[in-house]
Amino acid sequence: MDKNKLHTLIKQTVNEEIIRESLVSLDHLHDGISTSTMVGKPWYSLISGLESVVNEVKDFKGMYSSAHHGPHPNTGGALIQLQMIAKILEGIKPVIMGMDDIQKKDR
Repeated sequence: MDKNKLHTLIKQTVNEEIIRESLVSLDHLHDGISTSTMVGKPWYSLISGLESVVNEVKDFKGMYSSAHHGPHPNTGGALIQLQMIAKILEGIKPVIMGMDDIQKKDR
């Protein structure tokens, strides 16, 4: 393996590990939002579902052998996109919190 290919492989591996570690928990997206309102309940389901998908994608390479199943899908690219989704949801959370507060008061 030449120096450039080795450098690229190391860089990709480090990036995947950083992404893998940064997406372990999305609990902060649940904080402050109830599960009893019309907006809170589906928000909680959305975040829980996203967290499950992240964990499955994160663990996929370790669960399946390339030799037995063929080439793996690009899980590193998927983790990057899932991280972008989490960032988008962080931006939406304040609006959901406001809606949740209004719906709690309206009960």
